[in-house]
Amino acid sequence: IVERGEALMRFVESYRLFTRMPELHRSEVSLQALFDRLSILVSPMKEQYGVSIRFVAPEPDFLVKLDEQMMVQVIINLVKNGAEAVTDNQNGLVEICCSKSVNGEQTEITVSDNGPGIPSEIADEIFVPFFTTKNSGSGIGLSYSRQILRAHGGTLNCYSKPGNTVFTVRW
Repeated sequence: IVERGEALMRFVESYRLFTRMPELHRSEVSLQALFDRLSILVSPMKEQYGVSIRFVAPEPDFLVKLDEQMMVQVIINLVKNGAEAVTDNQNGLVEICCSKSVNGEQTEITVSDNGPGIPSEIADEIFVPFFTTKNSGSGIGLSYSRQILRAHGGTLNCYSKPGNTVFTVRW
C-alpha cells in the first residue's frame, strides 16, 4: 500500500508540473556561457552512466534571448536521456552542438547520441505526456521540454535511426 501510495504521489506531482507551465523570464544569454554552465551541470552524468559528453560551443559566440533556467532544464533532460541510451555502448557519446540560422533569426541546439535509436513503432509516442519506456521514468520529460520550446515560440523534434538519435531544439 505504501509503495502504491508513493507511486501515486509521484504521478500527481508529475501531472501538476506538466499542467502548469511557469512564466517565462527571458534574458539575453551568451551561448558559450550557457554551454559552460551546462557542461558543469551534466559533468556527474559522465561517471554515472560511463559515457562521454561533449559540448561543441558556437564559434563565434552569440547572444540569444531565452529563459535560461527552462532551457537548461530542457538540455539536461535531453543529455540525460542520451546518456541513458548509450550506457551499454562502450564508446557511448552524447554531443551537444549549437548554430544560428543563416538569416540569424533562429537558434538551434542539437543533442545527439550514438545509442541504439528509438524504435520506429514508438517514435510517434515519445512526446506524449506520461509515455515512458523506463522503469523509473515519469514520461513527462520530453513532453514538458516540448512545452517549454513552444512557450519560446520554438520546436523540439527528433530524428532517430540505429546508432544516431538527434533531438533538435529550435527557437
